[in-house]
Amino acid sequence: MPKINTKKLMEAITGLEAFKPAIEETKGVKYLYDRLYTPMASGDPVLISRIDFSAFTLDDVGELAEYYNEVIRGHSQSTCHLADTLRKLPPVSSKMGYI
Repeated sequence: MPKINTKKLMEAITGLEAFKPAIEETKGVKYLYDRLYTPMASGDPVLISRIDFSAFTLDDVGELAEYYNEVIRGHSQSTCHLADTLRKLPPVSSKMGYI
């Protein structure tokens, strides 16, 4: 049965730098990523009335879609797999001095 040191896991997670997309960041792609993709990925609503359609082009949409298909989807699947694995681990007390 695998054991996970939760203290080390939390230190590793909190020590990570914020994710920055490795795509050509034109103003349009940055707008789409910051104002549309990120809120939607977090489950926050994005109102169509608040979208500035002049802030990006169709090419920017294609660039972000291509990046999503090539990179983000794979990372998302890996993260879900890790979360499922952690969820299935039985709880274990780190200190059992009374035994």
